[in-house]
Amino acid sequence: MMYSPVNYRYRVFHRIPVVILLLSNALFAQYGRFSIAEEPTAPRSAAMGSAGTALAGSGFGCYNPASPAFAPLPFLSFEYGSQPGDLLKSLVETAWMFPSWFAGASLRVHTTDFIITNEQSDGPTGPISSNQVLQAAVTGGFIYGRLAAGNSLNFFQERIGDQTYHALTWCPGVLFQVIPNSLTVGASLLHYLRLDTTGSRWYKTPAAWYQTARGLPRYARAGIAWSDTLRRWTLPFTAVCDLVYSDVYERFMVPLGAEVWVLPSLAVRAGVHINHPTEIAHFGVGLRWSSLEFDFDYGIAQLVSGAETKWLFGLTYSLHMKKQETTPQPLSEPKLLHPAKKDSTALPVLQKATPAAAEPVIPVPQTPPAADSANNPSSKPDTTGSVRPDSLLNVPARAVPAEDSVSSKK
Repeated sequence: MMYSPVNYRYRVFHRIPVVILLLSNALFAQYGRFSIAEEPTAPRSAAMGSAGTALAGSGFGCYNPASPAFAPLPFLSFEYGSQPGDLLKSLVETAWMFPSWFAGASLRVHTTDFIITNEQSDGPTGPISSNQVLQAAVTGGFIYGRLAAGNSLNFFQERIGDQTYHALTWCPGVLFQVIPNSLTVGASLLHYLRLDTTGSRWYKTPAAWYQTARGLPRYARAGIAWSDTLRRWTLPFTAVCDLVYSDVYERFMVPLGAEVWVLPSLAVRAGVHINHPTEIAHFGVGLRWSSLEFDFDYGIAQLVSGAETKWLFGLTYSLHMKKQETTPQPLSEPKLLHPAKKDSTALPVLQKATPAAAEPVIPVPQTPPAADSANNPSSKPDTTGSVRPDSLLNVPARAVPAEDSVSSKK
């Protein structure tokens, strides 16, 4: 075969786009796949620098699968926010707590549209492509006194243009109340055990579920939360601090923040994310009214183009569960309090406490002596006493018949 410069140039320039496409896919798979896992949820935790590993409540898909265990009440929360690059994000989450176990579920979605410019035209041709990422998660675990252990399953799907990728991860987490209602510590491993399809499509190559996707961020988290009251101003506060390792950024990061309830229904929050490549600071507020709680997070990020802002709004509804209350019985009725342990010795006590009313004694009128009482000793009045013996037995007195009195005289 003769050497032809035209054929050589054709083969070289024909393969250049293929090489560039492969390189771009490799870089994108390392840093761009499933970026939804990097973005924090729960406006309360996000406003405190994304330090939510030891906080009880929402956000189990981002911080700790055991987070719902020590929440005060079952809840249903909704979130909506925006990020730089016209990316919209939303989330729905619920969790239920019981005396010895808990369970929860959440669905998070990120969407953005791309407007591609045609090289042969000056203006954009319209949105012809989009990027949609979702995360569906379920969690559950057991509560052993002050210790809670949870596990979550996370399903990811990312669609870029006409390509779709999937991933399935398992995440464990623990929470421990060192001092109940004051000091809590927690730890979790996020997305270290996983199955994914970043190498090829799952329906074409089922073995792709066992490949390792460097683009899915993995985190190891440990945190502490302290709740107390500022004695000088009598203001409740919560301070949190986490230690996070990210394999995507290959560094340790320290998110920390605080929350202060300046009013019974108003809280202010602030936090920073130390050693994070883009996060600078976060600020937020919280409003509580009856069973509703409104949370807002405002963050500042440093991107290549400069400082950008993002925000996240959340609404949480606490589900109050009614408990059956037992009304104590009065102490004067012991037989109603303990019907199975009735003691016969208590009956005389109750009878003595409430004696039966005695029948009235009817006095017998005395018959005046006759004129010949001095000569007739049998007609003298009884001087032994004015009370008859039958009255001592509470027996009503009866009149003596005339026949008895005549026989006595005889």
